[in-house]
Amino acid sequence: MKPVRAIFALALGTVALAGCSPSPEDAFIQSIKDDTPQVFDRGSETEAIELGRALCTNMDDGSSAHDAAGMLEGLGWSIAEAGTVVIAAVDNFCPEHEDLVR
Repeated sequence: MKPVRAIFALALGTVALAGCSPSPEDAFIQSIKDDTPQVFDRGSETEAIELGRALCTNMDDGSSAHDAAGMLEGLGWSIAEAGTVVIAAVDNFCPEHEDLVR
């Protein structure tokens, strides 16, 4: 009977851990906060998420990651800020474009 309890407990632990993974939005925000928190001086977390999703849409439409970062640099963002947001967007919202940033 003990092995069954152990398997059940392991299964419950796995389910609990799976439920703890952050949403793509939360992971995106945390990634930016970890690397370039000054990005949030430019707008809210909601605006950053909208921007990240828009960058992915641009890449869906054929823009390169370099084009996306260049757009942000054109708005006065530093290379580090632009790169962080583009990579965080790809990692969390459009991983199918990972080949564009790696």
